[in-house]
Amino acid sequence: MTPPPTPSRTSPQSSPERDDSADLVITHCTVLVHDDRERIAFREDAAVVVRDGVVDAVTTAADAAAIAAAERIDARGQVAMPGLVNCHTHAPMVALRGLAEDLPTEEWFNDVVWPVESNLTERDVELGARLACAEMIRGGVTCFADHYFHMDTVAAVVEECGMRAHLGQAYFSSQGAPGREASLEFALRCRGGADGRITTALAPHAPYTVTDADLAATAELARDHGLAVHLHASENRAQADAGLARHGVTPIEVLERTGVLDTDVLLAHGTGILERDLPVLARARGRTAVASAPRGYLKFAWPTTTPIRALREIGVPVGLATDGAASNNSLDVWESMALTALIQKSTEGDPRWLTSRQALHHATVQSARAVGLGDRIGRIAPGRMPTSSSSTSRARTPSPCTTSPRPSSTAPDPPTYAPRSSTDGSSCATASCSLSTSPPPWRSWPSACPHWWTAATADASRSTTPEEPGVPRTRRPPLHVRARMRGRLPQLLRLPRPDRPPRPSEGARHAVRRDLAGTFPEDPAVQGAHGPDAALVLLVRQRFQPGLRGHP
Repeated sequence: MTPPPTPSRTSPQSSPERDDSADLVITHCTVLVHDDRERIAFREDAAVVVRDGVVDAVTTAADAAAIAAAERIDARGQVAMPGLVNCHTHAPMVALRGLAEDLPTEEWFNDVVWPVESNLTERDVELGARLACAEMIRGGVTCFADHYFHMDTVAAVVEECGMRAHLGQAYFSSQGAPGREASLEFALRCRGGADGRITTALAPHAPYTVTDADLAATAELARDHGLAVHLHASENRAQADAGLARHGVTPIEVLERTGVLDTDVLLAHGTGILERDLPVLARARGRTAVASAPRGYLKFAWPTTTPIRALREIGVPVGLATDGAASNNSLDVWESMALTALIQKSTEGDPRWLTSRQALHHATVQSARAVGLGDRIGRIAPGRMPTSSSSTSRARTPSPCTTSPRPSSTAPDPPTYAPRSSTDGSSCATASCSLSTSPPPWRSWPSACPHWWTAATADASRSTTPEEPGVPRTRRPPLHVRARMRGRLPQLLRLPRPDRPPRPSEGARHAVRRDLAGTFPEDPAVQGAHGPDAALVLLVRQRFQPGLRGHP
């Protein structure tokens, strides 16, 4: 099959500038449009005209030929469509892709992912976010909702790469009030950053790791400051069943009684949403949406999936997502569309349910609504934002996310030890956590509560910073890094492993962060021609994985 022609770009015409000149004209393409009932249609030999940073018109190529433009793209054989929206992910976790495979949820979290994440530094998060943005851009994603830590770093990457993002600094009750305050401070400071491309939310982790009191305080802060809330809720059926058995309520009912459903809230996963939860969601007073990431549910063998048909019947939009690449192995929203359609057909026993057009609607229009941007993106129509930041010629201004220092007073105090956690809704075992019901079993990892990154990252900010001598900061790695790594990663993994014990002691595990900072810039076989992004993926496997029990 002959590949479609590459769109050609032309410079401004030599004719005198006209008052109606456009920033950009994409012409001779097929445009995916929506009618007033949001049904999809395709306009052949059409053109998209962008003025002042928004879509001005969708017209015919013949009519667009007379419009003067600063940039003109001849897109013959191409389809112009809205950018996809990944409405729930943990972008920096691409660095952990493939690190924990074929494990049940409990082991995946407790024995692999949380111990590794407790040693990640801001530099690691930055490189992971760069790789994630490159991968999403390659897959047609122009906006994503991220729920992670070191979010100032992620915001800086978003500003630089030109994407749009809905960002939330995650926190747990084990961090105390400072964790919630840090999330609020980030949300207020970075709201509207990157020329308006960054929106923010408060990001409590989940009802089983955040107390009712903290959820109520979060809801009050969201109402007072006009912020959304982004959290995991009823991720699987086990969480719902555990909540009913222990407390007589489901996680969704917890969100109602704490006032979270009175705010604009994005619920991640929701495969444990029960029939009794549907009236609760239907009467929610805020904008409520659910993000579905089906590949991870298959990987963890969860028995249910997000009840999209039932949620549609009560008017709750469902956006499509990938979750983090450590669980999903991909940030491919196209794959999420395909899997969603197939799984929903099987679950509902109806081959007519959730067609490819409906799946695309979920990945664009409904995902845009889920992140609170339904009136700005998700469709190509007059007044809508273009799908790529390169469509405008406006100069970028410094973002408050990257120019304002982070107040040290809001940094949570690190806890003292790390017991095993539970993701099925059971109580936390940490003595300092208000969810505690039993003495904590000691573990060898030097982080804190199951609420993972708190202690190690706080310590990392004191002992290892990107500004230390010998640690370079590559400001703009190429966005084709994923394609480059796809060919070179097998070569990297065959490189000799640096000399160190195959199973580090507790002290060596605690020092793995400093070890990474010391090795990262000095290993010529890794740093040399492959660059820091490829080196990170290699070192994650060489440095972290040998220290994980049962995962040589």
